[in-house]
Parts: sequence; C-alpha cells; structure tokens
Amino acid sequence: MTLQEDILERLRARRPRPADRPWIAMSMISALDGSTAVGGTSGALGDDTDRAVLRTMREIADVIVVGASTVRAEGYRAPKRPSLELVVLSQTMSFDWDNELWHSPNVAIATTTQSPAAPLGVRVIRVGHHEVDLPALVRELPGDVIVSEGGPTLNGQLLNDDLVDEAVLTIAPFMVAGRSSRVATNDAEHLRRFALSYAMAVDDWVFVRHLRER
Repeated sequence: MTLQEDILERLRARRPRPADRPWIAMSMISALDGSTAVGGTSGALGDDTDRAVLRTMREIADVIVVGASTVRAEGYRAPKRPSLELVVLSQTMSFDWDNELWHSPNVAIATTTQSPAAPLGVRVIRVGHHEVDLPALVRELPGDVIVSEGGPTLNGQLLNDDLVDEAVLTIAPFMVAGRSSRVATNDAEHLRRFALSYAMAVDDWVFVRHLRER
C-alpha cells in the first residue's frame, strides 16, 4: 500500500453520527504561511494526493456545504453522484441564474428568511433572519456526514457554533503572502481543541486529520 492509498483508506474511517445532527468534517488546503488561495482559487496549492483527498471526502459525504464566494471562484458543478447533495450558503442570492448548477435537483441554496427570492425551480432552504442559522440548517440536512469545503468564512461560522467534528487539512509546501484568508475566519475567537488522528507526508505535502475533543 502506498502512502497515498494509506491516507485515503484512513479517510474512510467510521464517523459516528452525533445525536442531533450529522457528523461535520472540514476539508481544506493551505500554504505554509496560512494562505488558502493563489489568484483567488486554491488549485495552485494542490497536488495529486490532495485532489485524491478531495475526491475521497466527497465519496464519504452525504452533503457538501460551501459558501457562495467559493462556488463562484472555484467554478463548482453539480454533484455527479445522485445521493450527494450540494448546499450553497448565501445571504445576497447574487447568482447567475442561467448557470446549469442551479437547475440540478442535487443543489440547494441555504439563505435567510429575509433574503431575495430565487427563480422558480431553484431549491432554497431558509433558516435564520439576519444570517443563516447553521445549527438549524445542519439539523435539516439529510444523511450522516456533512463536508464543509469552505471558504474560510463558512468554516469560521461552523467553528463559532462548535459544529466541526473533524478537520482534514493539506499543508502545501509554498509561501504565498498576499491577502487570502486563513482556513477559518470569524470576528469572534474560540479555542477549540482537536486531537491528532494522523499526520503523513507525500512528497513535500503534509496531510493531517484531527478530531474534535468533546
């Protein structure tokens, strides 16, 4: 078994569903200096193993949650697997509604009760008045495992509500500087303790998995 195969096998570990919501895993990549994007996207930071990690996390997920800015920057497409749901968080509902993404039955937008309406046929989940109520949202989502692919603002909101059970991170061998955000950002600070599940290196990339200590 290669190191890459070992990493992917460990990612397929059993994830016990909490009593009141699905298990929530955060899956991200960052440079050595904490940068999460180069030129607005994360693609330049990854390698083949990181892309395999992303695919594996999507294999174990029942739902992927992602922020609207990340969807726009990374050019998301609808999931190919019929049982996988993509939920996009947005308060402004500022989208190109002609994009085929919004016509997929596997895609929904999570927004607030005060946000603008979406075109007929677009699935919308409304939770919260002034901002999306993440605890309420995740209780509504189906399945046992939710994977957050960011961006940093969404991850910060999940950490703020103490909803992250697992952090799967790739540390890329680059220094970027610039102004991109860290893996998670929020106005509030919360010290959340995670226990190391594994740390492995493939070439110069380091892959780590931590589990929330509760």
